[in-house]
Amino acid sequence: MIDYLKRGGVQLFLLLLISVSITAQVRKKRPVVKRTATTQAVRKADLVYFDLKGKAHTCIVWSNAGGEKDKRIFDANGKWIGYEDDAGYNTWNTISGIQRDAKGRIVQYKENNEYFNRTVNITYEYSGNHVETVESVYATGAKEKLKYNYDYRGVPSIILSTYEEGDNRELTIYYCRDYRFDSHGNWTSCTRKFDMEGETHYESISRIITYYNNTLLILM
Repeated sequence: MIDYLKRGGVQLFLLLLISVSITAQVRKKRPVVKRTATTQAVRKADLVYFDLKGKAHTCIVWSNAGGEKDKRIFDANGKWIGYEDDAGYNTWNTISGIQRDAKGRIVQYKENNEYFNRTVNITYEYSGNHVETVESVYATGAKEKLKYNYDYRGVPSIILSTYEEGDNRELTIYYCRDYRFDSHGNWTSCTRKFDMEGETHYESISRIITYYNNTLLILM
């Protein structure tokens, strides 16, 4: 074990967090689980869909144009496990049928609430690090598709939004800029510029992200 810690270059850091005796007790109580390649892929796979990285615990997204401030909740391994509305009510029961691909990424789920009933289909870029498209198919027959283009920082620069219902088809192009980031590398705000009915509009998107504590993760 000592050789392993030396190779990792983190021996001093870990010794400051836990004593050798506590480590021994934890190892006796809990079996060592080897992570397979699949397990490691699942660790942050759900976070990719929500454009998050690191050890994110919760994420709230809202727009100055209005709408609810829904909260997504993730476990310590990055799996999506909770959903709350802006009043704090648990709405996780509105989500069902989550499907994942071989890499553990969410590729489909269903959302059924008092406002709409939809099936969401997700595709990913070749690199697997970013969402390429998100298509929502509503029970009414309407379809909404988002196509993402990313800049050199890996954040959306252009979003193509297509809405179809019957013979009606609308295309809205969002130009994203003025990103701000937190210390974990996740964006916390941006501005979206788009045209609607011949007028140019600006929308501010904000995100509040909380994280798991590193010390707690080590001791778990």
